[in-house]
Amino acid sequence: MARSVTVTLPTGERAPMLANDVFRAVHDAIAHSEGHQFGPYGEKRAWWTHRACLPREARLALWCETRAQNCWTNAGPHMTTEGEAGHPRLIRRREPGWMPLSERPYAQQKCCRVDSALL
Repeated sequence: MARSVTVTLPTGERAPMLANDVFRAVHDAIAHSEGHQFGPYGEKRAWWTHRACLPREARLALWCETRAQNCWTNAGPHMTTEGEAGHPRLIRRREPGWMPLSERPYAQQKCCRVDSALL
């Protein structure tokens, strides 16, 4: 996903883009154009919509690029605080430290191994 690919722009000009950026644009066009928002619930629905378009072999990549990154953005360390017995818990709206979607950091690109049962 970090390699460069050549795309044709609406002007007809050809330009290099990161494969990940192309993937994100296609995902947004396929899945979010159906009205699914960019928050936790909308991202889950967008993933499900996009998943239906792909063969099983591609679902792990889609999961990592969408669901896993979204989970980190909406429930990562920047959105948690210490809860009971020292276990982390999500910060609730109106609590100190809660961030609106527009201010939450986006997950860095990474690879992970996921149990196939999640797909």
